[in-house]
Amino acid sequence: MSEKQELIKNGRKMLKPNWREYDFEQSDGSKGVKPLPLQKPFSPDAKFIELIKFGETSCGNALLPKIIADRHSTRKYSDGCLSLEELSYLLWTTQGLKVIHSEEWGSAEKVVPSAGMVHCIETYLYIDRADGIKKGVYRYLPKEQRIIEVNMSDDCAEKLNSAMKEQLFGAAVVFLWAAVPYKMEWCYMQVAHKMIAIEAGHICQNLYLAAESINCGCCAISAYHQDEIDNLLGLDGEDEFVIYTATVGKYE
Repeated sequence: MSEKQELIKNGRKMLKPNWREYDFEQSDGSKGVKPLPLQKPFSPDAKFIELIKFGETSCGNALLPKIIADRHSTRKYSDGCLSLEELSYLLWTTQGLKVIHSEEWGSAEKVVPSAGMVHCIETYLYIDRADGIKKGVYRYLPKEQRIIEVNMSDDCAEKLNSAMKEQLFGAAVVFLWAAVPYKMEWCYMQVAHKMIAIEAGHICQNLYLAAESINCGCCAISAYHQDEIDNLLGLDGEDEFVIYTATVGKYE
């Protein structure tokens, strides 16, 4: 079997894990090992931007059947900016926190499903055009409904476009979802990885529908240079790494 065939075989194996081999009693979670924090820590000196809380926004009131019917991938956008309200809405509808069941054991409900209520995806975003927000890379903090500065270098857009194989498409905002695999492995060990991929899909589909509901286009992108995009976000590429991306912008 060639190396490429072996890679294909391993990829298929990830998509059909053998649950007969799974033994919860052998997981770190069953042994009393504390999970990673519900939300990744951040420096108290970090610079924040307060977002608008859900329930205080008024955008996105289109009928769901129309939103679903109109949803499509969009690779060309106008020069329009997102408002702070629209950005807040998109972040909450994709990763918003609803209920914390246990801070100690990392159990919570968000607006998207996650196996075991683990929620192993962190949301980063590159903001190019949003009212009152400086261009740069940010991370979403769902507990506080804030975004935090991550990389504000002048060449962020150039490096991101290179990492995403020239697929920024003039987007106002680029969503960058990073997996923290141990959060899922803590409970599900060798069968965790399919569920990580599924969780990313749930999040991205919410973004498609939420974007459509505020007259914005969206395009999911899974083709990018892993090392370049992880470096831009300051991720180690092993314990946390980008798994999926999507561009968003106003329709022309």
